[in-house]
Amino acid sequence: MTNDLSAYIDEIQAEFESHPGYSGVEIARGNRGAHVWWYGEVPETLRHALTEAPPGTSASILVAANPRGPLEEARDRIFTEGAQLGVSTAGIERDGSRILVYVWGEALAADPEIPAKIQALTTFPVKVMAGGAEPLPSQH
Repeated sequence: MTNDLSAYIDEIQAEFESHPGYSGVEIARGNRGAHVWWYGEVPETLRHALTEAPPGTSASILVAANPRGPLEEARDRIFTEGAQLGVSTAGIERDGSRILVYVWGEALAADPEIPAKIQALTTFPVKVMAGGAEPLPSQH
């Protein structure tokens, strides 16, 4: 069932991710269905797609806190302007509630004001965490 559900979620994402109301989709707890995070009026095409969930599963619409477009613009600004603060990556919470920002741990340790400086780059809530992806060692 998980493979059918994963394929179904992939179809939902492919069809609706370019819509301004789309915020994200996720597998529900226990692999029992899908949740589509949506901001604003839900199109009839999505309502219909949710009736076609795989047998034994369900699909539902959850209300996203903010529209994705402005969140993406804010995320990009934080990533670009926050590089000098040690921002390693930034993403958007699936429910549209905030921007998730990873900052190199040593940068956070050196300047405890970094979370406030990052928050000043946007009006959306921000969660700042230590972390970042380390490059893989070269293999020769």
